[in-house]
Amino acid sequence: MSVFDDMNIVFRNSSSPLAEAVTFKLTSGSTGSNIYVNFFLEASENSLGEVSVTKKDPVAYCNTADIVGVSYSSQIIRNGVTYYVVKIDPDDNGETVLYLSKQPIL
Repeated sequence: MSVFDDMNIVFRNSSSPLAEAVTFKLTSGSTGSNIYVNFFLEASENSLGEVSVTKKDPVAYCNTADIVGVSYSSQIIRNGVTYYVVKIDPDDNGETVLYLSKQPIL
């Protein structure tokens, strides 16, 4: 077992206190499936001239196998709040980071 397999066991399974269950939907009309993710608010900074504005953007660290077919019309529903996928960042180790927004991409 690799260190990445160990991370999946520790961080994204039903017995981990660090993981949380969310509903993943490929499209708005599709049936959702329950998956386990690590959900965070990551700080991002934007400069407006001499003024910097920091905001917190939601991200979900997912097992790639749980979100096969993910696209910009996909959704994560967490505690009754729907988040829309705005950026997909897969790696080569079985993890994909989904950058989320409460507003859909038009």
